[in-house]
Amino acid sequence: MNIFGWDVPLWVSLTAIVITLLYWYGTATYGYFKSRGVPYKPAYIPFLGDVIEYLTVPHTIIQRRTMKRYPGKVYGTFQGRTPVLQVANAEFVKEITIKEFSSFTNRRDLVDEDSIAGNHIGMIRDDHWKHVRSLLSPTFTSGKLKQMYSVIQGCSDKFVKHLKSTQAEPIAIKNYTAGYTMDVIASTAFGLDIDSQERTDHPFIYHAKSFFFRPKDDRFSSKLSSFLGIVILLLCPKTLKRILARFVDVSFLGAETMEYFGNILNTVFSQTQSQLEKRKDFISMCSDKVVDLDKVDKDSIKVTNGKRWTTEGLSKRDVLANAAIFISAGYETTGSTLEYFFYIMAVHPEIQHKLHTLIAEVVDENGECPYEDLKKLEYLDWCIDETMRMFSIATRLEREAKTDITVKGIPISKGDGVQIQIHALHYDPDYWTDPEKFNPDRFAPEKPD
Repeated sequence: MNIFGWDVPLWVSLTAIVITLLYWYGTATYGYFKSRGVPYKPAYIPFLGDVIEYLTVPHTIIQRRTMKRYPGKVYGTFQGRTPVLQVANAEFVKEITIKEFSSFTNRRDLVDEDSIAGNHIGMIRDDHWKHVRSLLSPTFTSGKLKQMYSVIQGCSDKFVKHLKSTQAEPIAIKNYTAGYTMDVIASTAFGLDIDSQERTDHPFIYHAKSFFFRPKDDRFSSKLSSFLGIVILLLCPKTLKRILARFVDVSFLGAETMEYFGNILNTVFSQTQSQLEKRKDFISMCSDKVVDLDKVDKDSIKVTNGKRWTTEGLSKRDVLANAAIFISAGYETTGSTLEYFFYIMAVHPEIQHKLHTLIAEVVDENGECPYEDLKKLEYLDWCIDETMRMFSIATRLEREAKTDITVKGIPISKGDGVQIQIHALHYDPDYWTDPEKFNPDRFAPEKPD
């Protein structure tokens, strides 16, 4: 092929064309925010956006460092080719999460499969989300939570027993808080008494690791499967997932784990139906809302984003999916928050002493606190709130716009992702006095910070 008088081999020309097209496609979205007049962080690497930075620098540092460059605390970034609006402006957050919440009920569709991993309240969308939420909300009333209180107390007693057995020797507190959290989740969500604080090889713990892409054991195949799961979830297009699914198991949790939790669900339902007194776990409390998708009126069957549901109630998969979210959303977050709480009490003995004194005024002679008296433990609430402010486990929240909308002068199109930068908000001196200091009193009603 002759180009400007040069004899260029055909393969070289075709290669150059392919590379040029790939570069164009990989960077075609990088002008998105500029065309809309929105401040943004430039991206240059095709297909990756700012992914490299997030792989090499803790994103909490990126949040605080980057937000200083944008006085309005709202700016655009690119996660791969996807434009995402980053927000650390409190008033903007109120618009999204309160005033205009009806336009931001959806989250990014990371798990699009019609399984227990893709059918919980955090993954379903639109009318499906609204329907499930309306049926689940009554399960979390103060009365229903009170019914679970004795179950949680039992887990707490085991936790205290295990702590006392250390005889005040230095310990890795995370091992204890993680076991306690898993016990609470297993008992309140699934009705299981697994005592993971004592027994770490329970099948429930083995399969729960799938929710965090942790290898289930030390085999190379397990580690490889865990790594590939992350890659498929974050980078693999939906079409390619469907093609791969014809040959290998590419589901979020894996067939073995889904079968395990499915068996638990059936067992709990059977026990609930055979017992006169209703069990106090989440699955049992939802049992009266469960219907069979194969037996309901066909006109009640809906399909939203490829997921089947019915307006007549909840399917077994709906219940199991939302019981499983206790693991995915509650295990790491609660266990780590408790870990940081105990750490912060250790390095602030004066606060620990004050908290201990105030708790002692509320509990009975056996050290127990009735459910009705929990509201008297205000200072404990403030200490936990301040722990979560300084050590936010969820450092960002994500929403996806359902409609075209303008918020505070920023145009947001349908399908655009918005991420609320929790860590940056929690350390912003515009919102908090001396944010680097642990100060529970900032949450006192008469002294809001």
